[in-house]
Amino acid sequence: MKKLVKYMIAAIMGCFAFIGIISAFDIIKVSAAGYSDVENKLVFHYDGDKTAFNHMWIWPKSGNGNWYAWEGTDDKGFAYTTFDYTTSATKEFGFLVVKGEWAAKDTDADRYVNLDELTLDAKSNYHVYLVQGDSEVYTKPGVVQPKFYSLQITKDNTGNYVLYCKTNTEWKDLTLYKGETPILTSLTLDTDPNVSVSGMELSYNLGTEFPDLAMPYKMEMTFDVEQEDSSVIEVSVDAIANTSTLYSEKEFADNYTYTGELGAIYTKASTTFKVWTPISSSVKLRIYENGTPTDVSDSLGDDTYTEYDMTLGEKGVFSTTVEGDLDGKYYTYVVTNPSFKNREIVDPYAKSTGVNGRRGMIVNFDKINEELNWDSVSINEYKSTNLTVYETHIADLTSSTTWGGPEELSKTYKGFYLEGTTYTEKDTTVKTGFDHIKELGVNAVQIIPIFDSDNDEINRSFNWGYNPLNYNSLDGSYSTNPYDGYEKIREFKELVKAYNEAGINIIMDVVYNHVMAASGSNFDVLMPGYYYRYNADGSLSNGSGCGNETASNMPMFRKFMIDSTEFWAKEYKLGGFRFDLMGLHDVETMNELSENLHDNVNEYITVYGEPWAGGTPAYDTSKLAYQDNILKYTEYGCFNDKIRDSLIKGGLSSDGAKGWITAGTKYVANSAVRSQDAFEKVIAKIKLYTRDGLNYNEVKLEDGYQAGTVYYQLQSEGASKADMTELQNGIAGFVQDYPRYLAATVTADNFAEKVAAGIYVEDGDYYKKVTSNDTFDANANYFIRKASNEPWQALTYVTCHDNYTLVDRISAAGIVGNKTIGQMAVLANSVVFTSQGISFMLAGEEFLRTKGGDKNSYSSSYEVNELNYALKIKNAKVFETYQKLIAIKQNANLFGYNTQEECEAFRNTIQISSDYSMVSYKMRYEDGDDLLEYYIIHVNGIGNAEDHVVNLAGYTLYLDTLNTGAELTDNYQLQSYQTIIAYRKIDQTIGDFTPAEAKNGVVVSNVFAKAKDGNATATFNVGTTKIEFNNAAVNEIAGKDVTLTVKVNETEVAGAAYVVELSLSGSTFANGAATVSFDYNEATPDGKVAKLYYINDNGEKVDMNATFANGKVTFTTTHFSTFAVFYDSLPSTGLSAGAIVGIVLGSVALVALAGFCVYYFFFRKRNA
Repeated sequence: MKKLVKYMIAAIMGCFAFIGIISAFDIIKVSAAGYSDVENKLVFHYDGDKTAFNHMWIWPKSGNGNWYAWEGTDDKGFAYTTFDYTTSATKEFGFLVVKGEWAAKDTDADRYVNLDELTLDAKSNYHVYLVQGDSEVYTKPGVVQPKFYSLQITKDNTGNYVLYCKTNTEWKDLTLYKGETPILTSLTLDTDPNVSVSGMELSYNLGTEFPDLAMPYKMEMTFDVEQEDSSVIEVSVDAIANTSTLYSEKEFADNYTYTGELGAIYTKASTTFKVWTPISSSVKLRIYENGTPTDVSDSLGDDTYTEYDMTLGEKGVFSTTVEGDLDGKYYTYVVTNPSFKNREIVDPYAKSTGVNGRRGMIVNFDKINEELNWDSVSINEYKSTNLTVYETHIADLTSSTTWGGPEELSKTYKGFYLEGTTYTEKDTTVKTGFDHIKELGVNAVQIIPIFDSDNDEINRSFNWGYNPLNYNSLDGSYSTNPYDGYEKIREFKELVKAYNEAGINIIMDVVYNHVMAASGSNFDVLMPGYYYRYNADGSLSNGSGCGNETASNMPMFRKFMIDSTEFWAKEYKLGGFRFDLMGLHDVETMNELSENLHDNVNEYITVYGEPWAGGTPAYDTSKLAYQDNILKYTEYGCFNDKIRDSLIKGGLSSDGAKGWITAGTKYVANSAVRSQDAFEKVIAKIKLYTRDGLNYNEVKLEDGYQAGTVYYQLQSEGASKADMTELQNGIAGFVQDYPRYLAATVTADNFAEKVAAGIYVEDGDYYKKVTSNDTFDANANYFIRKASNEPWQALTYVTCHDNYTLVDRISAAGIVGNKTIGQMAVLANSVVFTSQGISFMLAGEEFLRTKGGDKNSYSSSYEVNELNYALKIKNAKVFETYQKLIAIKQNANLFGYNTQEECEAFRNTIQISSDYSMVSYKMRYEDGDDLLEYYIIHVNGIGNAEDHVVNLAGYTLYLDTLNTGAELTDNYQLQSYQTIIAYRKIDQTIGDFTPAEAKNGVVVSNVFAKAKDGNATATFNVGTTKIEFNNAAVNEIAGKDVTLTVKVNETEVAGAAYVVELSLSGSTFANGAATVSFDYNEATPDGKVAKLYYINDNGEKVDMNATFANGKVTFTTTHFSTFAVFYDSLPSTGLSAGAIVGIVLGSVALVALAGFCVYYFFFRKRNA
């Protein structure tokens, strides 16, 4: 999410370019004794609700604007504020009266006042008088202008449609028209049974039939208005009733939802134009030879046009057909309806535009596609789970002087795909631009917005582009000729072609959630009150943080989003879409949109977005594409901000917050050590220290307790238990924690089918799986077990264009030293690129890019945002590390899991050290006849060196992010901020197999049979449970169809702290045995000792004589059954309490069929 969304300063700057340039959201408050003391000011007086509309935005023409709060009330009781006109050289000033922080404007249009048209008073003040809801600018107070406070048609709770009218003063006469026919006059008020009048309010019952929008209801009223000189004049006011409250009614959708093609439908013989605007009385088509208005360029522009009437047809669509070849001509619509009269707009469906997006263009794509041999271009068919996405801005890649390309192509589409550019420093030359991206090895580039945004395409300045103007047209700012609507199409298609041929898909960043300015936009003009969401008071909802939010839930905007993305995907052969503030779009729209892309364009198109909003949306959040609703997503995914925050505390976290990457340790006093007994108990579990000046010295048990001494312990800072859970989930490809149990519809008829698929019933605080031995219970609540998401729905990342670069984020957390910061940065993305799901990075992280600490660079300079290729030379080793990380991520056998079942099994193998300093996991897959095992280890900056020794004997190094050069041995010493990726070939003649770690879809062949032949044991790691069968057991089991199952806390045993059920169907151990070990996680209550018992068929406890050492509980058994942990009272000898493992596994089953162990195969229709 953009900082322009998160911070209102930026929201204003990015979404309202009202003449001036906003530098900060500061409201100017003038300190004055009172209204009578005002001198040398432009005074704005406001007759309205000064509490709701609580300040003004004022700017000198062509100057900077600012906020002004009401300073008080004037001598007539109006709110007022003042502007010091003496500080500006201009005499013309613009202004707006605003509610809240851009929640609404009092009137839509920007208003202006010229001092030459005003009169100075005795104190050299100019005065302007404003009335709420009235766009007129008055120079004198006192005259009440009659107006409608409300005139709208609504549906009441009885099913009747009612016209409601309210005025600000009493009327004299009225006439209500339906179309051209009067249906109510002042003369019939008392006799018409459909009318009700109370003071200045009138209601008229229109009946139960849905109003015909082609026959609008118009109210005409006359008022007697008293003037300042006490004379009275008659004033007439008329307006057409607003129907926007009807747009969400089913009848409206039934009558006016259009499913056909809209826009300019071109053929060489003729072009048909279609636009949807049911409430308009007139739409005219204007055809221009030139796409440039003369107010943009006198020399290049031309305002001459040919005008055609359009005809209202079915479902509220106006259309006309113009004969002849209109290829390359430009067009607009002129719309008249109750809210706008003769308003000229660009067609929302326009597929290209002239300069600054002021006129739509009629495009013959066949012509340009033939020129480019476009039929030879196709997207690369990558699974989403193997995507390595590189996010950048068109300008960023080429704006630096270190890019090395020609200046005229800098910041352009053409520069973006220019080959052969380099940068040289001393004797070192590196590739830049397009060649740099190819060399890096990513397979997808996400370009932040390139649709037509509201900006000056001639006098370019940097902007991210999250200010939409014309959604279906490319932005001309990046074209070598912004005046030509064809040139930007040609250049962008050449860009896509070059990248696709290089094996790189282009992903488009789309911003359908808001527009630059809703009021007066083409959508607003065509259908006021329809395309945007509104608050109860009628003001625009601001869920985007940019002043408005679109209503994707409305059928015709849903259609627009689906049509628009299909157009972009088909015509430009895009590999995917990134949805800005996707949380503002409803799930139904996103589901239909993604399914349409996969069904009608290409199943390999990737769709993902930001699963949050930028404010509070005016819609039911349970229906929006929020992250919490991810189980409702069908064929798209979202950014995983949880793993981001666990690693670096990004997003809305405070600058000083620390995650796992930036974690440290500090010494804190342990207040529990106040006696010898407490000293012994504590030191048995953790290390204690005493302080000697600035140093801390470790204390040993034999030192004994020293009264009056303050004892310290090391405490982690920045890596919490919750962080580690999110980190473990994220590496496994989960956005939310799991599992989740969802209500299932189960009947007697489908019970057997549901049982086979897997259903559960509540069992106390747990869920128990229903088996084929169970019978259907009509009173039971049945559930299905779901992980939070499929892996292709999870986008793993730490940084994007929003907020800090990775180096700047780490620096902001208080980390010092370039070496340490760089190592932390690489470690963060080492986790990202060794995780399941989509991996994503910000451009420049591969050489430690910095923006100089700029946290929100959306409109900063090109220099701040550029990719400085000098850093590529300086940080060459970092670049090489990223190349290797990206390459291994694209190994589908390791990081291409497609199902949540695969990821769930993988998650259980991810090991996290007790001090949170080390994360490691092993992964296996078959490579031809070989079985390969990869060992991935990440270490942060906390913990003790002696705890970071691992056995890497027999492994081959793939990547050491610190480039230590150390030999891989059985006591390899890991370093702080290091990632190690090593691999080895597993000798399949022995029984050291770990099926739960094996890649799903790969057979780990004949485990028991080979173990038998090799006189070896067979070891299975099921999550954190290790089960080793000795050779005698192997000999008995080999060749049989067996199922090994581990269940934790799925059966309640009275008094037990934990219950572990082990079963092996299809065979017994005979004379063999199995050694079982579990992780140690739970603390034992004081005065207790934890023991493990076997619960026999009579319910009796049999002590298993389990041992507890090194964080493990281990026992040997000759059979599998139910084992339970109990806390027994300590014997009188005073022994200290032990503890037993706290097992946090869900049910995991490993199946061995006829000697073949663990053969999974999953298929999904979409590779979404």
